[in-house]
Parts: sequence; structure tokens; C-alpha cells
Amino acid sequence: MKVISPNLSLYNLAQSKSVFVKHNRGLILGTGNDRLDLLHRLSTNSTRDLKQGDEVENILTTDKGRIFSILRILAFKDQIIMVTPDSITAENTISWLEKYTIMDDFKTKNISKDYKVISIFGDDTSEIVTSLFGVTPPDKGKYATIFIAEKEAFIIRSNRFTAVSYTHLTLPTSDLV
Repeated sequence: MKVISPNLSLYNLAQSKSVFVKHNRGLILGTGNDRLDLLHRLSTNSTRDLKQGDEVENILTTDKGRIFSILRILAFKDQIIMVTPDSITAENTISWLEKYTIMDDFKTKNISKDYKVISIFGDDTSEIVTSLFGVTPPDKGKYATIFIAEKEAFIIRSNRFTAVSYTHLTLPTSDLV
């Protein structure tokens, strides 16, 4: 007779009242010296002074002041990642940004197929993320970088639009089932 010792942390995770949601978000990699300045001029929230490790939710507007897209922007040392509502919006956003990139040093690349966004909703999301990845989710306005099988992944914490606590995980697609 074989006795199996249960993994208590996985059992507690399964018993939690949290919900995991896999999104079809789009992801755009932005590079170039003018990346933050261009977005600053084209959007409603300040991006000019973002530092490595900062993240901000932003709205891109048309020349008539209408909403074109909502982005979450993660700032890195030499690049940014923009998370769009879906993969179609990513392609449209790239075309829209290229239209306004005239003399600016700014290039974009759709990396939606390389990463997927998973959200964890519930009161115990911090404990779940910490038990799974060994990292405490960052405060709002920041993101944390983790490595899964030597590939970079990101943890973003947010409480902006809901009373329910939630955390976004941007994970390499190759490591998802």
C-alpha cells in the first residue's frame, strides 16, 4: 500500500474562493528613445517620467479626443510593454501608433503570441501568487518580474476598477497548458 502525502499549499489553493481567468489580451513591445514621450503626447496619463519597474493604465485618444484604446504600460530600462484589451486591438494600436510616429525614434512589435495574461480575482490573491512564485505582488503602479523556465514573466497588481482584489500574471505562452 502506497501512502501519498498531500501538498497542503496546493490543497489550500484549491479550496480558496479565488477565480482564475485566462484573457486574450494583446501585447506590444515598444522600443526607441522616444517611446515614453510619444505615448505621453498621445494619451491621457503621464508616461514621460516612467522608470523601470513602473506600470500605468493609460487611454489613447484620437485627434478629436475620443477613446481609441486603453493600455496598461510596463516600463523597462530600454523598452516598454503595452497590454491591450485583446489581440485585434494590439494590431490596430500598432497601426495607429505608426500613423503618429513621424520623426520619433519608436518601433513596435506584436508579441501577443509569446505571452498570455491570466488574472486571479479574490481576497487571497497575494497569498496565491506568493505560494506559486515566491514573490509578493507589488503595490499598484509597479510590476514584479519573475522567471519561469528561464523566461521572463510579469506580475501586475491592480484594484483600480473593482472592490475585489486581483492580480494579473503575464506569462510566456510556451509554459501554459
